[in-house]
Amino acid sequence: MFISALFGWYFEWLEAMPLLAKSITAGVLLGAGDYLTQRFDKKEIDFGRTLRIMLLAALLGTPALNLWYTLLDSNWPDATWQHILIKLIFDQFFFTPLSIVLFFGVLGLGEGKSGKEIVNEIKIGFLPTLKTSLLLWPIASFVNFWLIDAKYRLFFVGCVSIFWNTYLSAVKHHLPEKPLLPIVDPKSH
Repeated sequence: MFISALFGWYFEWLEAMPLLAKSITAGVLLGAGDYLTQRFDKKEIDFGRTLRIMLLAALLGTPALNLWYTLLDSNWPDATWQHILIKLIFDQFFFTPLSIVLFFGVLGLGEGKSGKEIVNEIKIGFLPTLKTSLLLWPIASFVNFWLIDAKYRLFFVGCVSIFWNTYLSAVKHHLPEKPLLPIVDPKSH
């Protein structure tokens, strides 16, 4: 009964203030993923780190994803196989790489890292993150575009994201020191 009432309240809130509800939900879920990563590490919890990740999700990630889904749905509104495939291709090969770069970049800025350090983190973390993303998100996105009503898509993504966010946080905070690709210092040329 309590769970049913809670979901009822949440979906009413989602109807009344969709972007706010989606943003807060994403912030909480991304923060939960980071918290879980820190608990698995058995280190002292860095609440500043968790807050930065929550703010990234709430203030940048969710509004961008909301706009992205609106754009996809306005151009390919049907749940036909053709429209689903087109949305899936655009989502996985345009939005996903951009969101990975923004994840490392914005969090690096929030941590006070230099541009060179941020570029290094992107070079180290981008490919492994993208490869892992392609194991999860095409399937989740297919289900999302095929079965989930547009107004609940970000909620569905948020539910899947609790696992993805735990992975992202682990990658972000466990990068090797040495880049996989050489870093070119523009000042040296």
